Amino acid sequence: MPKPSGGLGITTIESLYYAFGCSLIWRYYNIKSYLYTWWKENYVSFWNTGCKRSTVYWKFLCEVARKLPETFKFNINDSSSLSFFWEPWCSSSSVAERLKSKNLDHLITPQNLAVSSLISTGNWNLPPSIPPNLAAIIKAIPITSSLANCGWHNKEKPNFKSFIKSYFSDCPFVPWFKHVWHKHFALHFSTCCWMAFKHKLKTVDILLTWGILVNPICSFCHLYEENHNHLFFECNYTFQILKKVFPCMTSMLFRPNLGQVFCHIDDRETDISRKNYCFLLLCATVYYIWRAWNDRIFGNSVDCHSTILANIKRAIACYLLLTKNVHLLEGLLWQPGPAFLKDDDDSNNYMIPLDGHFGNQGSFSSFWMSFAAAESPTSTLILHF
Repeated sequence: MPKPSGGLGITTIESLYYAFGCSLIWRYYNIKSYLYTWWKENYVSFWNTGCKRSTVYWKFLCEVARKLPETFKFNINDSSSLSFFWEPWCSSSSVAERLKSKNLDHLITPQNLAVSSLISTGNWNLPPSIPPNLAAIIKAIPITSSLANCGWHNKEKPNFKSFIKSYFSDCPFVPWFKHVWHKHFALHFSTCCWMAFKHKLKTVDILLTWGILVNPICSFCHLYEENHNHLFFECNYTFQILKKVFPCMTSMLFRPNLGQVFCHIDDRETDISRKNYCFLLLCATVYYIWRAWNDRIFGNSVDCHSTILANIKRAIACYLLLTKNVHLLEGLLWQPGPAFLKDDDDSNNYMIPLDGHFGNQGSFSSFWMSFAAAESPTSTLILHF
């Protein structure tokens, strides 16, 4: 499923089959080939229901043809080789379907009747056996000068990616995908954040539904029952971590959930680089909170706020250095103290122009290199990228 629909962007086998079938059908109508000519003589059309004997491969193409979206449009011209009865060129429907709906099956001829045989000097020349109302619908279809029998949107030649996209066109859109899969995202952090949005993390409430007997109370605050919304960030413990990372969260009247935090950052930040950095920082926060939760449940290890904050700082610094994206931090103040990233309010000095240097620490890159290499007084971090 694509990322805008809440997936990981991994193409499924079914979508690959569908895209391959669409690609072959498009070439069937727009490219001359001995194979395609043989198919037309034997099977007439992909929509021909009167074909009794056909191969498995042809049946597969017929199934794909019935699923073609409305963006796959047929063009009518003087030399069109489309089947008059079976191809769905008549207002997204075939003439055979319209005749069958009125119990006029006897008007459908068994031989392949091309559309071009009923066009004379740019005008329709329909047989008198066609019902008047159907003839009016057919004559309303314009005869174009395009040489292609079918088109895709306004493109003359669609690509494989267009067919893949059309396969998932009915999937719902999720607005949070741009937050998780932001520019310069870290796969480890974004994948964990994606699982949090999809409620796929194995929190206590999910373990209870599986029949695993565990304590339903949150292992951080020890006050309320645990679920995804409580863990991110209705819990007092995790909310305190969030406020240390983003001090602007102190202005919120109620405890936000994960989606509300992302939306708050998206609305507040106007600089694209700063916004992407904030998204990366929030994804890392979600990851290390979840890692601390696992350490408490399964590792018999309890991390305090300072340890989790130090892990987040070190991971972000190392990741940006390894990916050569240190420029994302230029113009931002990240202090080793309690605040990671401060706001733009006039009451606080949140933005400090660095001009390539950070105080008396030397160059900007050397400062972060020394900070990332410094040993934490509370823990030792093992990075996984």
